[in-house]
This record gives sequence, structure tokens and C-alpha cells, in this order.
Amino acid sequence: MKYLVGDSDIYGFSHYLYGEAYLGSFRGKRFRLGREPLKNVFYGPKDQWAKDGENEAYLLASIWDEPWCYEKKDPATLKEMKFEFSEEGLSLAVNWLNEELGAKPPVNTGEK
Repeated sequence: MKYLVGDSDIYGFSHYLYGEAYLGSFRGKRFRLGREPLKNVFYGPKDQWAKDGENEAYLLASIWDEPWCYEKKDPATLKEMKFEFSEEGLSLAVNWLNEELGAKPPVNTGEK
């Protein structure tokens, strides 16, 4: 069900291990997907990737109105959802973004 941000568009899970977010826009809305807290955990032990000290880290998907950047967004237009910091959580977050933004699956024209 990945179609607004699909397998060929979204950064792989390892991108989020470096403490970087994915940002984009669609039909007058902006969106962001990133590990919270943003922190480079790539070089740490794998069993600590989803941790922040004693707290759980998570993926945070956010949607807000254009034209504002994430730092200047209007809190009244902000929609957010937390997901487990894992490959499965990433897939669920992408599906949530697609549904919330009203994206439609691409039309298969049969061309290759």
C-alpha cells in the first residue's frame, strides 16, 4: 500500500539510524518522517537502536499545511502519529502518510 511515498521513493530504514528525517510535500501539505529523538545511532549496538537511554525511540510521522517548513509550522494544522522504530514501523508510517494525505495508488498502464 505504499504509493505516495513508495519503495523506490522513501529512504531505507538505515537512513533513520543516522538521525536524519525524510521531508516532502503533496497536494498543499508537507510531511516529515524521522526517528525521535533525532540521533545518530548507526554505530551503536543494534539492540540499542530503538532506545534513547531508558526511553523508547520511535518514528514520528507529521503532516502540516504548506508553505511552512517543519520548524515554522502552525501547531493548529499539525497531525502526528508515532510508530515503532523498526522496518515494520516504517512501513506502517508510510501507509499512514499515504492515507492521511489522500494519496491514490498509481494507475498500472501495463507499460514497462
